[in-house]
Amino acid sequence: MPGAEPGEPAYTGRVIKLLPRRKTQVLGIFRTDPRGGGPYHAIDKKNVNRGELSVGPGDEGAARHGDLVAVEVLRTGRLGLPAAKVRERARRRRQ
Repeated sequence: MPGAEPGEPAYTGRVIKLLPRRKTQVLGIFRTDPRGGGPYHAIDKKNVNRGELSVGPGDEGAARHGDLVAVEVLRTGRLGLPAAKVRERARRRRQ
């Protein structure tokens, strides 16, 4: 601002609107577990280093073994694999 004192910020601002955080969705291959659910392996370059996610029983939706799916990361903790839920089945595995 013109006339700002030395050492003070030149500009000021205010919050107009807080935008909701979008849930993180990542693409990957879903593998089934005989007990239900199963591991998920990211394939997109941005999330490939994230590692494996665990899809719990009942959170796999219509996904089957080998399907390309979009999952939402539900929680991450210090112990165990991060939990995820299948949001969309992008493509069926070829038979």
